[in-house]
Amino acid sequence: MQGLLLREAGYRCGGGILYFSETRQRVPVPFDEMLVERTLGLIAELREVAGSAEPPPPLVESPKCPRCSLVGICLPDETNVLAVRSRLPPRRLVPRDDVPKPIYVTEQGAYVGRDKGRVEVTRKGERLASVRMIDVSQLCVYGNVQVSTQLLRELFAREIPVCFFSYGGWFSGLAEGLPGRNVELRRRQVAIAHQGGLDVARAIVSAKIRNGRTLLRRNARADVARVVAQMKALSEQACAAPSIPSLLGTEGTAARLFFGALPTLLRDDKKLPGASFTFEGRNRRPPLDAVNCLLSYVYGLLVKDLTTVTYAVGFDPYLGFYHRPRFGRPALALDLSEEFRPLIAESTVVNLINNGEVGSGDFLVRAGGVGLTASGRRAVLSAYERRLSTTIKHPVFGYRVSYRRALEVQARLLGAWLLSEVPDYVAFTTR
Repeated sequence: MQGLLLREAGYRCGGGILYFSETRQRVPVPFDEMLVERTLGLIAELREVAGSAEPPPPLVESPKCPRCSLVGICLPDETNVLAVRSRLPPRRLVPRDDVPKPIYVTEQGAYVGRDKGRVEVTRKGERLASVRMIDVSQLCVYGNVQVSTQLLRELFAREIPVCFFSYGGWFSGLAEGLPGRNVELRRRQVAIAHQGGLDVARAIVSAKIRNGRTLLRRNARADVARVVAQMKALSEQACAAPSIPSLLGTEGTAARLFFGALPTLLRDDKKLPGASFTFEGRNRRPPLDAVNCLLSYVYGLLVKDLTTVTYAVGFDPYLGFYHRPRFGRPALALDLSEEFRPLIAESTVVNLINNGEVGSGDFLVRAGGVGLTASGRRAVLSAYERRLSTTIKHPVFGYRVSYRRALEVQARLLGAWLLSEVPDYVAFTTR
């Protein structure tokens, strides 16, 4: 093609030379009519692909893919398996570098700035933390914490989001650089959401019920066979729900059963003491007991992570398929969070209590509501990040992957479904 460009510019160009640095060989390539015709044909095909609204399918079993830096975004093997283009199991996904982790700044009055290639957290001139920029995946600030403009510019340049929370842990905002460039993905998202998105909503709710059922079956300390059987029937019912309102009713019934059995997951000697710390079902705004306080806090963290993931993939996080759009509600992030709630959120809360990582001293009771102290928040953040770093065997593709990476894989598979690269959205479930 370079030779054709030189010819177009008026130069005589009858051939070229390929140089192989490893063997130090030069191979002359004459520009004959056959090569010129083949090159022009490939250029025409490239233009056709670039002008098409449909992306080309990924290569099947290509040796080029494992060495490509975009394999974790394209997911060629996973897409081919779901589209039944390949009967071979997918090659192991090479995850992104897991060294970068979120920074959580909960110290009120702290100042977060930049010093060369590091993120510096100070308060009244005292250094509280210093982290290399390359080790940061998110900056999460709680309450009255200041962030310098210089740091914001650097984070945006590195595509690192800044997440803002209220003092109590309510996810209130997100700042990042320019939005995703995949306009076609957002166009398809709007079109499917306008049609109702019932198919993907069914898959998400059914997966949520099955994952909650698995959590009870594996960890309950009492007989929950009846609840487990009912939830199995409800998961099947969700797959055939005729409408979103019907699906909401099925999910609500399953949620009541699940939260009714949730106390059976807690050790009797580790249950939080006091009348304000008994769990009698889900409640919020404000949470009326310690368990609901923990659940709400971890739900906020999970939605935060999925909001950043949907931005990174190129979605509009406020336009969902199951949760209806509403001012200020990241509906798509809430959609994706449903299937991961039992696996990440409820599991984190159960481990926090059963391992004795939180106690009655980590909670405050004010005006009938229950909140976390500074020590309680630190314990929850530590347990949540530990859970995200847990590796599991992917239920569809068979490789081992962390929950943190699984969040992004699911978001990208949802995007592949929207772009018609795979026939169905396959939700994340465990046995």
